[in-house]
Amino acid sequence: ASGCACDGNTCKQIPNNTWMWNPQCCGCGQGATSKQAAELVSEVEQSQALVQLQALSVPAWCQYVPDAEKQAACRGSSASGCACDSNTCKQIPNNTWMWNPQCCGCGQGAAGKYR
Repeated sequence: ASGCACDGNTCKQIPNNTWMWNPQCCGCGQGATSKQAAELVSEVEQSQALVQLQALSVPAWCQYVPDAEKQAACRGSSASGCACDSNTCKQIPNNTWMWNPQCCGCGQGAAGKYR
């Protein structure tokens, strides 16, 4: 794909179902231009299956927001922070929920039924 790369050192450390959203990884996997990129395997896939999803109070990316901006930036569309919108979250991989303000409230410890 034009504009996409396959940085094996980076991409093997993140789930392969998120590669399409990362410019350093969207050139990996099926359809890649090199055999090495096509055969790259994520090292986190097996360990990810063993991890229980935890409901969060704010999205995981909030750790990168300056402290002075966190209150406004980290809440998404919910005044309390993370939400668990089952209509949205059932359509995206659960290992990406932590990054999405509409889904980071899902998982173990979630108030609702969608875990």
